[in-house]
Amino acid sequence: MLIDRYTNIIRGLFAGHSHEDTFQLMKGIYDTKTTGITFVHPALTTYRMSNPSFRVYEVDPKTYALIDYIQYRLYIDKADKEDKAVWEVVYRFSESHGVETLDYKHFPGIIEKIGKDRKKFENFTKMMYSEGPRGLKLFNAPNSQEFIRCRLYSSDIYEYQKCIGFMFVNIEYFFGYAIYSRFFNLPWSYVLEP
Repeated sequence: MLIDRYTNIIRGLFAGHSHEDTFQLMKGIYDTKTTGITFVHPALTTYRMSNPSFRVYEVDPKTYALIDYIQYRLYIDKADKEDKAVWEVVYRFSESHGVETLDYKHFPGIIEKIGKDRKKFENFTKMMYSEGPRGLKLFNAPNSQEFIRCRLYSSDIYEYQKCIGFMFVNIEYFFGYAIYSRFFNLPWSYVLEP
């Protein structure tokens, strides 16, 4: 709701946690109009067999609008082999996606290209997992291109599940017994619901 209300002054939404190099559309709470974009940053760690990464944003000094970003990466195998750590420029967002700025209005078009163009999709997933082996597994998985398109386009889990055509339901909440996993120290389980 805050993003809807202040979309004209919010210059960027930034997140980490997933250790991925990605983004996600934010949409209005009362309609599906794009109101912002969340930039998800990859991590400086090798968690999930990814190469350490960081990015530098270019910002307009007068308006504080996001212009572009440059993604840097440390290739672990190369650093181990050469016994030297070198941070390399991997890509510039504007060049990689053919846009002039990071204005959120460009992103629905970027997502559609990733969803339709196999080469763009493969490059995106390679970058998404910081050029680690998870990206290879992802773009070879069935329906992965549609799953990624839905993930980028969806503001929340419910919209994502509607987009992909099925739902993940946590069994504990499905049956209303969330306390059981804590009491019996059981792992959480999920089922697919058509």
